[in-house]
Amino acid sequence: MNDKTPFQLAIEDLGGQVKAAEKIGRHQSTISEALRKNRPSAEMCMLIEAATDGRFTAEQLRPSKAAVFAGFRKTSKRRKAAQTEAA
Repeated sequence: MNDKTPFQLAIEDLGGQVKAAEKIGRHQSTISEALRKNRPSAEMCMLIEAATDGRFTAEQLRPSKAAVFAGFRKTSKRRKAAQTEAA
């Protein structure tokens, strides 16, 4: 039975704490603290989602922030649409 959280699995998927930190542009100590508390920031979740090409979604990593992620995605889509129209 696997008792690891999605966040722990994502860090392993990225090659461990040091490599994950490099890939998302954070310090290893920041990753370590988030693992210890099992509370990655919303920003870190979005960065990990991008770094894993969506294998781990931000919602999986921090379900309590799902509304934040949904709002960010909606805003991001509107911004992209506006940039496309302006071009």
